[in-house]
Amino acid sequence: MAESESIHFADCEIDVAGFTLRRNGAVCELEPQVLELLLHLARNPDRLLTKDDLIQHVWHGRIVSDTTITSRIKSARAAIGDDGTQQKLIRTVHGRGVRFIAAVRTERRGAASATRSGEMLARASEAASDPLSKRNGPAIAVLPFANLGSDDDQDYFADGVTEDIITDLSRFRELRVVARDSCFQHRTPGADLQQVGRALNADYVVTGSIRRRGSKLRLSAQLTQTETGNQVWAERFDRGAEDVFAMADELVRTIVATLVGRVRSAGSALARRKPPANLAAYECVLRGQAAQAQIGDTAQEAAARRFFEQALALDPDYPRAHAGLAVVLLCEWFRFADPAEALLEAALEHAERSVALDPEDYQCQEALGWVLLHCKHFELSEQHYRRVIELNPNSPAELAAMGSACSFQGRPDEGIQWFELARRIDPYFDASWYWNLLGAAYFNARRYDDAIKALEHIPNAANWVKAYAAASCALAGRTDCARRIARSLASEAPHFYAEAILRKEPYRNPADLEHLAEGFQKAGLLTETQPCEIAAEAARYYLTGRSPFIHGARGKPTFRATS
Repeated sequence: MAESESIHFADCEIDVAGFTLRRNGAVCELEPQVLELLLHLARNPDRLLTKDDLIQHVWHGRIVSDTTITSRIKSARAAIGDDGTQQKLIRTVHGRGVRFIAAVRTERRGAASATRSGEMLARASEAASDPLSKRNGPAIAVLPFANLGSDDDQDYFADGVTEDIITDLSRFRELRVVARDSCFQHRTPGADLQQVGRALNADYVVTGSIRRRGSKLRLSAQLTQTETGNQVWAERFDRGAEDVFAMADELVRTIVATLVGRVRSAGSALARRKPPANLAAYECVLRGQAAQAQIGDTAQEAAARRFFEQALALDPDYPRAHAGLAVVLLCEWFRFADPAEALLEAALEHAERSVALDPEDYQCQEALGWVLLHCKHFELSEQHYRRVIELNPNSPAELAAMGSACSFQGRPDEGIQWFELARRIDPYFDASWYWNLLGAAYFNARRYDDAIKALEHIPNAANWVKAYAAASCALAGRTDCARRIARSLASEAPHFYAEAILRKEPYRNPADLEHLAEGFQKAGLLTETQPCEIAAEAARYYLTGRSPFIHGARGKPTFRATS
């Protein structure tokens, strides 16, 4: 069993599993790269570390300037009470490198992050094992609110408000909230709510509508007991469109007060979550998310970035706008064969800003975890993924995203269990990225037949998915199948390069990346001469269908940007 590790020197302590630095017992706020640098120095006391060594272990082989390295060393010194003049802990050896000269003591105790993640999985599995149990409180389903306006383009707005209400309700442990994807299977107006309740195993169903006319907004909602078909209550809210958050918050409080008899003193998630300064910023984020779901369409990708940037221009402190822009920038980073350090750092900056503004928003935490994973700050990434599950334990999308993260972290067997848990909680959950990343986890677990089955689940699969399928076939001994897929890729996608995947996949263990390269090699996907630059068309194949944030991951309504 793995153990937690803490490294002590001077008046400082580095908690390796928690990825935090404490000085005199107080947590120090540090950039991830600075803490990575300190950790590497502290693990190599009194050893001369060259620039090449730092680039390899702290920047994971990405080329960075001398100025960047010097800046990070300066920040590391400042964090532990040192400076360039005294050099009492970090000493510069001019022209050669740096040496960590502090006396170091290492302690190991308790379970490490992998064990804590496993314990979290066990608790989540136990909670999901009896989905009908009344000990979890009454079950409630929120069906998609109908858009009664004359503009069909406003469907995204009604769905966005519905999704926020579901998220808000799921924060109350007194209630068992049916997953969003299951609820959105039932859009038919006038449906038999008793039948819907039986299909979703829900004791209560919330239905409603939104009508928007200029600056006026009317939200109507009804709560129905599914066993009897009786309507418990109905409410109508007539407000200015700017008050949509207040209306949603009041609706949630009414539901909880009715079903539970009280509202938690902490208030609802919408009350805690920082709302945007105005409705226009909220709309821009919804439009950005919808456009982002159509990755591979260059016009929509540009629109996604434009909408998130517009949202931040309207409200510079809107957390979800920062999170959305972070994911857009990470997608752009995928397009470059070179490290594209500036894009990756910009993505990280926005993701960190989103969590700093609202640490209680699971989407912001997940965006930061996803970006950190690709920055190869593995310990910190997992910390944020665990926080996502704590904040929203009943979301299949978040459970599956945790599964993918565990696979990249080198624990594919645990990751597969998270994927399976997501489908147990919501059997209707069927996002394309789920099957794609499940297949990648199976491949990493060396379960090639299962990988092939998952990767072939979605028709017209993205080409990176076909490449994983070819690698799975090759390593399973099905050489003819592997070569057939490789020939198909060469014919249908001449711009596709398997090297692009190897350059960007965030595998923690080098052996896992070598395993993938071996599969590509045996399938005939690796060329002898690698392109110095990967075309946008090739990068698009890599981006499609591989993230909870893009390619229809959350079932966002179809929306095509026209302005």
